[in-house]
Amino acid sequence: MVNSYSGIPISIWYDWKNDGIDPSNGEHNFGLRENDVTVPKLAYLAMKIFTDEFSNYKFSKRIKVKSDDDYVFVFKNQKGETKTVCWTVGNSHEIKLPKNIKGTIKSIYGETIGKVGNNRILYLTDSPKYIY
Repeated sequence: MVNSYSGIPISIWYDWKNDGIDPSNGEHNFGLRENDVTVPKLAYLAMKIFTDEFSNYKFSKRIKVKSDDDYVFVFKNQKGETKTVCWTVGNSHEIKLPKNIKGTIKSIYGETIGKVGNNRILYLTDSPKYIY
């Protein structure tokens, strides 16, 4: 998401699978999957959901809200349909979304966690939420 915002055309994930099985060795634990590749890690699921849901969408704009620590990114497809991604790099807190952002709220793991209500209040954390 940030690469798209920054105009970086490709993202590379290091590493496909854990290099070893020692939990105390950082070099053994960067993978999207466990060392034996039978078990995907949560990072794998998050990347799969993002790729599946946003593959036909391109970054359109960042909507400014109160804090520069808050990110509200709008992605758009060729039909003009939009999907929004929201998170913060600061402390968790509520924001009021613009009127045009509506829809179901999903976690980065694809779980439906709510809908944007009439009050348009969204609780931001460091975990991105998808709205569409």
